[in-house]
Amino acid sequence: MFIFGLSAPLAAEKTAGAVDADRRAAEWVLSIGGTLTISVDDKEQTVKVLADLPTSFHVAGIDLTQNKHVTDQALEHIAGLTTLKTLVLYQTAVTDAGLRHLRTLTSLRFLDLEFTAVTNACLEQLKSLPNLTDLRLSATKVTDAGMDHIKAMKQLTRLTLYATDVTDAGLAALNGMSELSVLNLSSTRISDLGIANLKTLTKLYGLQLEATHIGDRAIEELQGLQNLSDLGLGWTAITDDGLALLRSMSQLRNLNLQGTKLTDHALRHVATLQNLLSLHLDDNQISDAGLEHLKGLKNLVSLSLARPQVTAASVAALQAVLPECKIGR
Repeated sequence: MFIFGLSAPLAAEKTAGAVDADRRAAEWVLSIGGTLTISVDDKEQTVKVLADLPTSFHVAGIDLTQNKHVTDQALEHIAGLTTLKTLVLYQTAVTDAGLRHLRTLTSLRFLDLEFTAVTNACLEQLKSLPNLTDLRLSATKVTDAGMDHIKAMKQLTRLTLYATDVTDAGLAALNGMSELSVLNLSSTRISDLGIANLKTLTKLYGLQLEATHIGDRAIEELQGLQNLSDLGLGWTAITDDGLALLRSMSQLRNLNLQGTKLTDHALRHVATLQNLLSLHLDDNQISDAGLEHLKGLKNLVSLSLARPQVTAASVAALQAVLPECKIGR
């Protein structure tokens, strides 16, 4: 009985400590102008001012976007938040050194480190987070050398590597990461050669390849991805003839073809994609004749036509046929 008599106070002390950690972290976040998501009786709510904090709660999300008060040392305020699921450190001053404070965030699912100074070293620390499924690394100093650490994060479903120094060699690490459903590789130095490593990502439904070095062969490599519905090919070297390969990808819903120098001929292939909801054709060599091919896309709700060689009359005629579509110029 003596042993059991000790257990209740110890359990209460442990619970109180966890609650205190949540409150301390919450008060710090709010004091520097951050935004909180808290959980009260399994219901989440957003808090922006200290007066709105209830007596009892758990911290579920922290957003410190572009917050000038966030430093490596300051992140110690959130260490130990075992219920934290979302953390946004977008464009803050954090570096690899500060991420040591995240090791105990075992419930973390979403982490945004975009436009920070973190490097490959941070990935070694992050791969120990068992529930991390969405990792945003845009415009960081991550390179091919760090991709082996990402390969160890088998649970990832979303990965953003926009404007990093990842190349074809680094993409080899993604081969076999079967849980990935959304991948952003825009503004990287990848080419058709690297795209071959994505063929095993059978759950992939969103893929952004804008402003990369890919061409028509990349589309051929992607044809087997039956769940791919959102595809970004803007500002790449794809051609009119290359778009013929899209005909077999009837599941596409959103397609970005901006700045690809496509002509009216390419739209004959696009016209076969009857499930398209959104289509971006800005900065291409499309004329009124090309718009005729789009009149059969009855599901289209958004069409972007900035700066092609089309007349107002032709756009109006297309609008009449597709009354539910928002056409932007």
